[in-house]
Parts: sequence; structure tokens; C-alpha cells
Amino acid sequence: MDSKTVTDILNKNLECMKKYRPILYGEVKKYLDKQHQDLDFFKYIETKDRSGTIEIVRKQNRIRLNSIYSPKKEAEKWCEQFNFNNLNVSILMFGIANGIFAKQFLTKMKDDAIAAFFEPDSELYIYCLKKFDMTDIIIDKRVSIYIKNINGKEFESWVMNNLNATMLPTQVICSYPKFEELYPMEAEKFKEIIKQKYDLEAIVNFSLEDNYKLGIKNTLHNLKFIKESNYSAEFIDKIPDKIPVIIVSAGPSLDKNIDELKKAYGKSIILATDTAVKYLENHKVKYNAIVSIDIIKDEKNLDNINCIKHPIFIAQQSNYKILELNKGRKIWMISSEFMSRLYKKHGLKYSAWTNGGSVATDAFNLAKEFGTKIIVFVGQDLAFSGETTHAGNITDIDKYKEDDIKYVDDIYGNKIKSRSDWVRYLNWFEDEIINLSGNITVIDATEGGAKISGTTVMKLSDVIDKYCQVNFDFNALIDRLPRTFSEQEYTAVADDLIKMKNELEEINNWAKYGLELSDEMLTMLKENKVNSRREVYCNREIKKINRLIEEKLVYSIIRDYMETKIKGIMGVNCFTGDIRADIIQSYKLARQAFLAVIDAVRYTYDIFVSTVDSKNTI
Repeated sequence: MDSKTVTDILNKNLECMKKYRPILYGEVKKYLDKQHQDLDFFKYIETKDRSGTIEIVRKQNRIRLNSIYSPKKEAEKWCEQFNFNNLNVSILMFGIANGIFAKQFLTKMKDDAIAAFFEPDSELYIYCLKKFDMTDIIIDKRVSIYIKNINGKEFESWVMNNLNATMLPTQVICSYPKFEELYPMEAEKFKEIIKQKYDLEAIVNFSLEDNYKLGIKNTLHNLKFIKESNYSAEFIDKIPDKIPVIIVSAGPSLDKNIDELKKAYGKSIILATDTAVKYLENHKVKYNAIVSIDIIKDEKNLDNINCIKHPIFIAQQSNYKILELNKGRKIWMISSEFMSRLYKKHGLKYSAWTNGGSVATDAFNLAKEFGTKIIVFVGQDLAFSGETTHAGNITDIDKYKEDDIKYVDDIYGNKIKSRSDWVRYLNWFEDEIINLSGNITVIDATEGGAKISGTTVMKLSDVIDKYCQVNFDFNALIDRLPRTFSEQEYTAVADDLIKMKNELEEINNWAKYGLELSDEMLTMLKENKVNSRREVYCNREIKKINRLIEEKLVYSIIRDYMETKIKGIMGVNCFTGDIRADIIQSYKLARQAFLAVIDAVRYTYDIFVSTVDSKNTI
């Protein structure tokens, strides 16, 4: 490959990056300008199909990354081990190199999938920018790209803000073949970052298994509220964009300006997070609606005689006791797979949201969906005030451990004590504000707490004087809004919900058959007696069973709980490039997944029969 061709390819990649990933472009350009690249360790090798591969020299060893005949066909074959049928598949790949495997992933991924590709060698990345057309990867909006020594430190933030434990059963965590051998320390760090994410979730939740079991229970109990409910997308284009949305959280600083909120009512939309409601009620502050999404939120936060009449924005897995207590209009938000699939079947579509993990982050998503140009934080401390964690001089010591303590900048430029979960929410807000590109003004009127980069810090009184100028009755809008489903339309929805009992029975039978096939294949592999014809049959049947299970509506309810039953998921879901080892790992994963399905069905079936097993209950 001559120097002119190399220059042309590099310029093409960089121009594409400048257009579609300007921030990454800036970092790469800075690296190219300031850093000397030692590219002598890499050698371009022409392949039979003329796509090219790379030879890497390490400690006197020469390692070729791809087939000398057809890297593309090699990548196609390698990717067959992964399942891309699920709606919310996430892909985390260690190693980008020439992009041949990453590009193959892109052809398999669904539109709503997300991926993060991490390159452990910045010099290899630069070499590949010069030798290979990487524009397919650069353009793809589903993909986040991280390169060590360039923007690699941001990978951890991406993992913390974009992944959650419900994604684990369908998550693909893999390594470009031979990369774990080439970059062992970086590979361990890559996996450690992902593992740490789920360890932190386990700290926040009382138990992942209990959490997901309760999630199933809440979901099934909450089905009866669909009939008289609405969903958040129905507010699009119905609210003037100059009406501010004020998100009230229960941080310690809420005590400073809670009474000031009285002046904003009727000239804004005041969304009260569930924990903040009791403080608003105690101060006789009017608000428009409640937001409550937590699986285990204490219903005592919302047992006030006044607040139970308010509209409440909820999630599929919100605490069903809170929903039963509340007598106001129930409005679904958050595009969970179950609700998305159910509503899509009946011609309705949820908006795509980036999950932030807290009631405040989802209130922020809600405000964006309303179409407002002004979002205001109140009580969003994301930090301690002394030892106080919440308004009313409350310290919730049960939610953290000493090693969870972090220190961040406050709005005055000093260091302030925070927690690991709050820092995740802080990072999420900051990333989301960057993505707004200045189209929405985000104001921090908390008057204390952590600094949220990208916000304008103002006193609440000044915010009200400047932005709360137009009268607007949000609750009248809700009262005029017809229910999502008419009586006739809901009959079809109810039929789908009742059918889930039969779906559970079918899934159980398929999972038992899949377990038999997985055991058969593991036995043949262990004894080195693999019958090729039988292997083809078992592979085909297991893929068919997976597809049949995943197509069922009820699967999207039980899948979260399944994850807790798949032991050693971080090891089982990682693929290394050792063909035999990866095949064995695939069948182990299949076996554990089928066992998990059987257990989840057993648990769900009994609850279903007692809560949904007739049209009278939904």
C-alpha cells in the first residue's frame, strides 16, 4: 500500500470522524499532533480477498490477526456464536484493530442495540486508521468508541451510565481473537470495569435476586392499571416549550428554598420525585405530578391524603403498593422491553430513553419528552450536607458503606462528600446535558450540593422571576387527555395479557428440551465424541428454541430474574477466540440459561395465576 493511499484512507477516516464524532476527532487529532507513534510493530498483509490483515510483533513473536484468505468470512463465522435476536442486546468488545469483527457485529445488531468497542492499543488504532476504511464504525450511532491513551478513561463512565443488570442475560462481552493474549493487563482491566458496575448495583439493591423477583411481582400486579392509564409519549407537542419543568428531589438543600416553589405553581410543571413529596406536603407546596419508578420504594412516602390524588408517572416495575394507594391518573414512562412490545403490537411507540438509574434521571427524561426548553433542578444535591443525606435533616446510613464515599466539586468550587451511586447519576446528567447541544437550558437551582457541569447555577427565586411568566395548567391537560386505550381497544390488550399464562407453559417445555440438547452436546465434547450431524441438529434446535422463547411477550418480564440464576455470568459471556473453549462456554451458557428460564417460569406462574388469570383482574 503506497503512501498516497495511506494518506487518502487516513484523511477519509478523520473527515468522517470530524463530522460524526467531533469530540473523538479532537482527541485523536491531539494525539496525532503531540504524540510520536511507533508503528514499526505492525505490518499490513494483503489477503486473498484483498481486504487485508495485520501482523503484530510482540516479544519476537509474529501474530497475524486474521485469516490470510478471507478475514470477512472468518468474522462471519466467528459472530455466529452470538445471539442478536433480543431487543436490548448490548455488546462490549475488547479490541477494534482493523474493524473486521466490529463491522460484522454492526450487520447483526438491531436498531435499538448499543455497543462499546474498546481499543487497548492507541498506536494500533492509528495504524488501522491509516490502512483500513473504518467509516462504517465511525458513522454508526449505536456504537461508542474508546481508545486507550486517547479517550479510554471515558469507557468506565459509559459502562456505569449505559448498562444495568437487566441487560446481562443478553449482553455480549467478547474479545477480538488473540487480543487477550496480546494485551492481558488491559483485558483484565476491561473486564474489571464491567464487573465493578454490577457489584455496585448489588450494593444499591438489597439483593439482585430479590430485586428481580419483586420486579416480576410488581409487573404482574400493575397490569390491571393499564386499562385506565396513559403513557408519556402522549404529551409530545401538547406543552409549550417555554413552560419550565421543575424537578424537585429530596436533597438536603431542599430545606433552603422549598417555600419559594409556591410562586412557580401554575406557571411551570412541578414534578415531585416520590421521596420529595412528603416535604412538599408538609410545607403546603402545590405540585403537578409525582414520579415513582423504584421497585422497593417505601409507600409511606406517598400515603398522604392529598398526594394520593395526584397524577403519578410510573414504570412497569414500580412498587405496586404505591400504585394501589394512588387514586390519580397513572402514566407509564420508560421504554421497558415488555411495555414497548405490548404497546407496539397495538400501534403505539414509546420514546427511546437512556436509563439513568434514578427517579430524578427519569424525571429529566420526562421533561425532555415534554418538549420544554427549560429544565430546573431543585433539591438535586447528589452530595451530603455534613452527614445529612436528605431534606429534613435526615441521614440515610443504610444506603451506603464507607468505601462508597466519593468527593466531588460543589457549586462553590470546594470538595464535598458524595456517594458512588450519586456520582453515577451526576455523570449521567452531565453526559445528557452535553447531548442536548444547548437546545435545552438546564438550571441548577438546588442552591447547594455537587456541581453538575453544563448547568447554569441560579437561585430559585431568580429562576421563577425570569422563566415562570406564562400561566399553564398541566393538570387540566391531563384531565382532558383520553385514556390510551378505548374499551374496544383494551379488549385486545387484555387478550394478550391473559395469553401470557399459556406462553409460560410453552416456554417451560422448550427450556426443558433445550437443557437436554445442551447436556447432550457437553457430554459429547467432554468425551471427544462429537457427531457432526448431531451437532448441526442440536445447534439448529437450540437457536430455534431461543428464538421461540424470546418471541413470547412474557419473556421480557422474566428475563431480568433469569440473570441471577446464571452463575459466573462474567466468565460465561466472555469469548476469547479459542474455538473449542468458546464452544464449550457457549453450551454452558445455554445450559445455565435454560435452567434459569425454568426457575423463572416456576416463580412467575404462581404469581400470574393469583393476579392475572382472568379478565376480571385486569
